[in-house]
Amino acid sequence: MRVLHFTVPPEYDGKKTREFLRRGAGVSARLLRALKADPMGVCRGGRPLRMVDLLRTGDRLTLTLPDERGAGGTRALLPLPLEVLYEDDDLLVVNKPAGLAMHETHNHQGDALSNAVAYYLQQKGSAAVFRTVGRLDKGTSGAVVCAKHKYGAAKLSGHIEKEYLAAACGVYEGRGTIDAPICRPDPGKTLRAVGEPGEAAVTNWEALWTDGKISLLRVRPETGRTHQIRVHFASLGTPLVGDDMYKSPDTRLSHQALHCARIRFTHPVSGKALDLYANEPNYNDLLEQPAMRALLPDLAGKDVLDVGCGFGHNCREFAERGAKRVVGLDLSERMLAAAKAQNALPEIEYRRMDMADLDTLEAGAFDFVYSSLCFHYAAHFPKLCADIFRLLRAGGRLLFSQEHPFTTCSKNESNRFLCDENGRADAYALAHYAERGRRTGKWFVDDVENYHRTFGDIVTALAEAGFHIERVVEPEPSPEAVRIRPGLEKEFIRPAFLLVRAVKCK
Repeated sequence: MRVLHFTVPPEYDGKKTREFLRRGAGVSARLLRALKADPMGVCRGGRPLRMVDLLRTGDRLTLTLPDERGAGGTRALLPLPLEVLYEDDDLLVVNKPAGLAMHETHNHQGDALSNAVAYYLQQKGSAAVFRTVGRLDKGTSGAVVCAKHKYGAAKLSGHIEKEYLAAACGVYEGRGTIDAPICRPDPGKTLRAVGEPGEAAVTNWEALWTDGKISLLRVRPETGRTHQIRVHFASLGTPLVGDDMYKSPDTRLSHQALHCARIRFTHPVSGKALDLYANEPNYNDLLEQPAMRALLPDLAGKDVLDVGCGFGHNCREFAERGAKRVVGLDLSERMLAAAKAQNALPEIEYRRMDMADLDTLEAGAFDFVYSSLCFHYAAHFPKLCADIFRLLRAGGRLLFSQEHPFTTCSKNESNRFLCDENGRADAYALAHYAERGRRTGKWFVDDVENYHRTFGDIVTALAEAGFHIERVVEPEPSPEAVRIRPGLEKEFIRPAFLLVRAVKCK
């Protein structure tokens, strides 16, 4: 049961309790009625306080919020992993994946965000119910704020600033504003349109990148109309990528390319300013990372090396799992700066180093070497394996993931999935597999170099370095992951990643 504390300021000296609670504390009329119904709902100095009682400057009031256990009714529980961006006694902020409905409807029974949050709260023994402040469309991903009580929901309503990332079918440059009313042409349908009579709607945008066909935009809506961003861009003839409802010509995604990437608001109880970011769930989050975590050994008291540590998220996890020392290596100064700012702990040391230079590190210094999606950038894989073997102590383990040789073998970026007569992928073209060597591709920027080697090459290099291979995994998506990103169904046709765990035998 949540108890809130307030100190009466001078401007409410001599005022009635009701006036302070409604205007000074921001208590809603509905919550005020619930507090009045509880003899100990509002107290001063431990004694019940009536709404007509007069207050004095410095009075300490306590509000005991109603226990809402069971108030949300019987709700099916969905054991779906949630990415929690922030949580305390008053709020839960999660990163909703695309494809997950907010609430149960006749089309979504037991498989909505409300069900996943209900399961999460039950596991924590919380009496809170699912109460979102604002909403996102089913196909939109990103930050969602859930208030754990009515007071928090009322205080935050209309006071959350949102920033989205969107991909629109068209060329945008600079920045601009779309100021156009939004109406509902057919009251029986969800579809919206720009037109009169409609509600005022204002959307600000800033172009971040374009390839001449698609533009990546940062979008800040001033109002919160249903489908506002989607309707505004569609009205200009540039619907969002994947937005079938608004006639997008680009259907490479099964949902609109819209992500609530950032939210800013003032905490309803503490008054603290919060600025939270939500990364869009991707293949790594849904496929590669869960499989890698399942292969992690016990790290308590161990010395760990992370090759290609990026922003340091895994380094932090290793330290939190009890590692004695974690060294994170990366070539990118930008990523290392972010790692030091966001994922710094006393046990972690970040260094700028190429994995080709691992032979400069002290031999036998580590119990565990980890690398996520890095080794396909190594030009000389046998040397890399030998260097890591030298760094490990007897009994130490190597765990790495890389792009699967089936994906690194191609010499071009064309779609290699073959489709049946209904346009559904049912086969994969394997080309140039035996032609080892350098490849160029695109990973955020053009002409990124990686190296193709066969599955046999990888196994042989590890064996010749002295490793005993314990596990080889080609991860398959879970049903929940496919529901979040339907494109993951293609992983049953060909694997995207190869994971290997090997040990340096004693």
